[in-house]
Amino acid sequence: MPKTKGTAAEFIVKLLREHPDYEMQVDDIYEEGEHVWTKANISNALTRLLDKGVVTRVTDENRSAWWSIAG
Repeated sequence: MPKTKGTAAEFIVKLLREHPDYEMQVDDIYEEGEHVWTKANISNALTRLLDKGVVTRVTDENRSAWWSIAG
C-alpha cells in the first residue's frame, strides 16, 4: 500500500468540495482515492465528518448511504 499524504477525512472533504453537486458512496470515494485508505477507514471518517456537520448522508430505500458536502 502506498504511503498516504494526509488523512482520509482530509481527502474526503477535498473530494466532495470539488464536486458539491455529487453524492458518493464509500465505494466511489475508495476508487477516487486509488485504494489508499480502506473502506472501513473511509466509512469511519465519514461518520466523524457527519457528526461535525461537514458532510450529509442520504439513505435510499435499499439502505444505501450517499454522502455529499454539507451546504
